[in-house]
Amino acid sequence: MALTIGLGVWGGRKLDAYFQNEKPMLTLVFSVLGLVVSLIVVIRSVSKK
Repeated sequence: MALTIGLGVWGGRKLDAYFQNEKPMLTLVFSVLGLVVSLIVVIRSVSKK
């Protein structure tokens, strides 16, 4: 779960640096996306057991 969120933050920071954004909007978007994906994986895993 932490790895997915961490990858989202890392990717968002790289994209913000590449596009030279003043505000870290892509970091926010990708970190939230990582959180949603990891929660979906956890919920599916728990519901199967």
